[in-house]
Amino acid sequence: MHIGTHPIPREEVSSTQLRDDLLSMLVAGHETTGSALTWTLYLLVNNPDKLAKVCFLFVCLFVGVCVCVCIVVEYVLWWWL
Repeated sequence: MHIGTHPIPREEVSSTQLRDDLLSMLVAGHETTGSALTWTLYLLVNNPDKLAKVCFLFVCLFVGVCVCVCIVVEYVLWWWL
């Protein structure tokens, strides 16, 4: 096998075929994500103790991200000024 050669013959793909394939992947990913979120929310609503834990974790994550952003902004402002 030579460097730069492909062992399997490749066929040319038209821009229409490429667009259709990308659109199919996008729609399939959207549908899968929507289904997973729907079932997750359904299960959380039916398990209030788990829902409370998830809500607590999201609040902690949000606060943590906000604190990190504030620290970075403060550092950048100190650096530039």
